Amino acid sequence: MTRRVRSISPHETTVFDLGGLTPLVGAIDDPANGMYLGEDLMGRPFTFDPFELYRRGTITSPNQLIVGQIGRGKSALVKAMVIRHLALGRRAFIVDPKGEYTALGAALGGLVIKLTPGGDQCVNPMSSHGHRSRDKQRSSHLSLLETIAATTMGRSLKPIERLALEAALDGARREERQPSLRSVVGRLLAPTDQVFASLQIDDRSVINESRDVALELRRLIDGDLRGMVDGQEHLDLDEQPLVIVDLSALYSSAGLSVVMVCVMAWMQQVLSDRQGHASQALLVIDEAWALLRDVNAARWLQSAWKLSRAWGISNLAVLHRISDLSAVGNEGSEQRALATSLLLETEVRTIFAQNASELEQLTRRLQVTEIQRDLLVRLPRGTALWQVGATTQVVHHRVGRFEWAMIDTDQMLAP
Repeated sequence: MTRRVRSISPHETTVFDLGGLTPLVGAIDDPANGMYLGEDLMGRPFTFDPFELYRRGTITSPNQLIVGQIGRGKSALVKAMVIRHLALGRRAFIVDPKGEYTALGAALGGLVIKLTPGGDQCVNPMSSHGHRSRDKQRSSHLSLLETIAATTMGRSLKPIERLALEAALDGARREERQPSLRSVVGRLLAPTDQVFASLQIDDRSVINESRDVALELRRLIDGDLRGMVDGQEHLDLDEQPLVIVDLSALYSSAGLSVVMVCVMAWMQQVLSDRQGHASQALLVIDEAWALLRDVNAARWLQSAWKLSRAWGISNLAVLHRISDLSAVGNEGSEQRALATSLLLETEVRTIFAQNASELEQLTRRLQVTEIQRDLLVRLPRGTALWQVGATTQVVHHRVGRFEWAMIDTDQMLAP
C-alpha cells in the first residue's frame, strides 16, 4: 500500500520576521576583531572591543555598564577583561572600594595603592600628568574642588564660596608647580591681603562667607579622611600599565563617595597621554552606586562619562542590581535623573542573572523584551545578556586556565 505524503506549500517571509524564530542570536559585524570573551547561543566566538566598536560607529561612546548579583561571575568577567586589555597593550586603572582586585594586581605586577585615613600612601587629584593647557587644567581643578566641597557639605556652593575657591586655587597655582588640596585649603583659611580688592569685596567678608567650605575641605587634610588625597604623590606611573586603588578602609564610611571622586580625577589626569593624544585605557569603577548616591558626585561622574571619547578612556561601571539606580534620590529628583541618564547613555550593557523583583526595572530602564526579561531570571552562572548598540546576544564567558590563579575570587566561568 502506497502512503501518500501531503506536500507543504512554501512560505515566504522577511529576514526580520525570521529572526523571531531565533531570538537573542545575532552577531556584531566583523566579530573576529576584538577580545575573545566566550561563545554565543550558537557556539560562535564572541569578541568585544569598545574602542573598535566606537571607531566603526557601532556605539557612540566606549563606556560600559556591568550588572550582576554576587556569585554570578561578574567580577571574574571584569578581571578577565582587564587582563585582555593589558594584553592588547592598553592601560587599566581600577577604583576598588572592597579590596577585591589586590590579588589581581599582585599577580600581574601592577601597582596597588591602599588608601587609609592617616596612612602612608596618597594621591594628588590636582596633579597634572598630561599636556593640557593651563586654562583647561584650571577648569578641571575648579570643577573637582566644587564637587568635593558640595559633596561634603550636602549642598551646592554659593557664588561667594565659589569665588573664594577660585582665588585659593589661583594662589596655589601661582606658587606651586603641582597644587594640592592642602595648599588650596590653606589659602581658603588665610588668603593673602587684598585678594578680592579688584571686585570691591572685603577680604574678611569672603573669609567669613566661605568658612564652611574651608572647614569641610579641611576634613580631607586634617580630619577623618586625612592622608589619602591631600599630598603630593611621588609615583613613577609612566611605564605602569595597571594601577589599583584599594579603598576598602572606607567601604562603610560616608566619605567613600568624595574620595572616589578624588581618585577618579587623579586617574584621569594620569591617563592623559604625554603627547596630548588620546590613549586607549580602561577605567573600572566598582561599586558605582557609591558615586550615584550623592547628587554632586553623580553630576561629576556624568561629566566624566561624556568626556570619555576625548580622553580615550572606556569607563566600566559595576553594579549589583538595576534597582541600585532607582535607590538614589527621590522620584523626579535631579539625582534620579542623573542615574537614569547615565544608564541610557551607556550603549554597552552586560547583564547577569537578576532576581524576579528586578524585572520591572529591567523592562522600564533597559527596554528589554519579554523574552529577554524572562531569560534574565534563568541565566546560569558565567552567562550574561549583552546589549551592544542595537545588537543583543546571550554570551557564555570563558576564562583561560592560566588566568584562573589571578581571577579565582569566584569560580563562575568555565575554563
